[in-house]
Amino acid sequence: LGVLAQDLKDYDEARKSLREGLALYRELGDQENIGNALGQLGLLAEVEGHYDEAERFLKQALEVFEKNKSMAVEKCKQDLKRVSKLASQVNNRVAR
Repeated sequence: LGVLAQDLKDYDEARKSLREGLALYRELGDQENIGNALGQLGLLAEVEGHYDEAERFLKQALEVFEKNKSMAVEKCKQDLKRVSKLASQVNNRVAR
């Protein structure tokens, strides 16, 4: 539901749904979906222009994916690389 809400640009609902899902997956110990929820929260933060937050979520997702030898590792690394670059650009502009 979080991804659908994000696609519909209802970012508050997307965040709420993704956080609820993350809590449930943690309770169940579902590592793959914990990583997926963290990754989606990162992508949501990216869409909203919160690159530092996006970076934090994606790093957490990557950690989960790597620990569990997930097939999502490479995509997560690509997302993290893109977001890190955007965060760096924004931080450089602010520093000027």
